[in-house]
Amino acid sequence: MLSSLFFSLTLFSAVVGQTTISDITDTTEFPYVFRVQLSDQGYPTTFPGFAVSQKYILTSNKAFRDDATLITISDQLGVVYPTPKSTEIAGHFAILRICKKLPGPYVSMSRSSFNNLTASVPDAEFILFKEDDDVLKRVTPLNVLDAAGCEATTNASVAAESICVEINATPDFCSHISDAFGDGSTPTKFRAPAVVIGGQVNAIYTSSSVVGCNSSSVNDQVGSYSSFWLSVDAIIGEIPDGVANP
Repeated sequence: MLSSLFFSLTLFSAVVGQTTISDITDTTEFPYVFRVQLSDQGYPTTFPGFAVSQKYILTSNKAFRDDATLITISDQLGVVYPTPKSTEIAGHFAILRICKKLPGPYVSMSRSSFNNLTASVPDAEFILFKEDDDVLKRVTPLNVLDAAGCEATTNASVAAESICVEINATPDFCSHISDAFGDGSTPTKFRAPAVVIGGQVNAIYTSSSVVGCNSSSVNDQVGSYSSFWLSVDAIIGEIPDGVANP
């Protein structure tokens, strides 16, 4: 579900109209983000995962697997971590227990660190990983609707657990996520995104999410992504030993 064109300079980036995908080469910008890759989909599938403590990485429940050998964890320098044990938590999320100390820093799970979306955010971004690269990518621009706009566009039950994003209508924006969407489609890759607002990860693609793309080249839909802020109490409550930055 994603294909992309890249133009390489000192800083890797590709521009199609207003759409930009670029390398985040400074690993200190999001030092708590790890690449989670699945090997059982028939095509490469990647998720961002977020270190919340010395033992646990928080990610999407779409990355949960009973067979831990199907999951590969690596950091942004390409260091592979031991096979994790995965557990579904808080409805739409999963935690991966790593049998090796995660050095930190850790993502903030404080309520005050998240955007409560009383106003829309026109300069949000996706972060994601390619299937063959441990360097984190950002895709911009992305408009996040305010909470009222999210409910009006979707419904109250979606807005109670998700944030809504207006997918950029620029051709090829969605191609950075996948190269095929919808039932019956046959993708060659899928790069699950997380939504970043003001430098803080706020949401991620999960089983209850809508990508917001109807094809890799026609992108005129609103996507919904599972909000950490709207589920933060349940997330923290279900992580053994809690989180490093509550």
